[in-house]
Amino acid sequence: MRLLDLSETKITGSSLKLISEHLDLKTLTLADTDLHDEDVVFLASPDRRGCRNLKLLNLSNCRNLTKAVLLPILLSFPRLISLYMSGCLEKHGNLFAYCKKLPPEKCWKSLRSIFLSRCIDVDGLVLGLITRGARGSIETLMLSKCEKIDELSVENITKHCPNLLLLDLSECPLVSDNAVTMIALSCRKLESLTISYCSLVRNDSIKTLLSSSHCPFLRSLILSECPLVNDEALLDLENKKSLKQIALTGTSVTRKLALKMKSAIPDLNISMSMCRKTYTPRRS
Repeated sequence: MRLLDLSETKITGSSLKLISEHLDLKTLTLADTDLHDEDVVFLASPDRRGCRNLKLLNLSNCRNLTKAVLLPILLSFPRLISLYMSGCLEKHGNLFAYCKKLPPEKCWKSLRSIFLSRCIDVDGLVLGLITRGARGSIETLMLSKCEKIDELSVENITKHCPNLLLLDLSECPLVSDNAVTMIALSCRKLESLTISYCSLVRNDSIKTLLSSSHCPFLRSLILSECPLVNDEALLDLENKKSLKQIALTGTSVTRKLALKMKSAIPDLNISMSMCRKTYTPRRS
């Protein structure tokens, strides 16, 4: 058996023991279960032969898990390509609870995609460890609604993810204009960026992002509900030949400019419902 889906079941640690001993799995889905850290750590132990060739592990919405399981997973599944943990890591955990010291030669360079949306205990330290160990292999990074993602976190991404294609930072309230500028300057292969509801993002970073000399492969830019972004940010939009989709709903971009751009760039899909006519800054 290569694929096993046990999502929304009452799977226990003892059941996982049988699975890990007798099945040679490539895909294992355990989403929406009540597993705890020790259960996953047991699954990831070196003698669990049935999971040594695992390529996809889905632990989404396993709300009892903490970030303590990350290192055992990454160290024990050397062929892992995709890790889904969205909706986990809500409780505080010790990153090094099961691995007191990270072996310097260890890496997880098969990892291509990691999904950590709604993981509120993910911070710069966690991202730094994951991205450094991946040795530049990560192409997809989903971090929406991760409340601790800040400039340090983004700096780790830009330093260690040169092959990043898709990045979602939507509803990360600490993502700043400077953070988006770092992305624009460093993630040359980026194809899709979502920064909706990032209220600190301003015109300067968007202008850099849309410059023809940065992110030349960018196809999708989602800016919904970034109220400080206005017409000034899009003055050079026509020069961004790679862009195929841009979402401006809830920004301060005027409908007049959006319609003008839509007419000038017929191949560009512009989402502009509720684009504001004017923007009035908040009074302190």
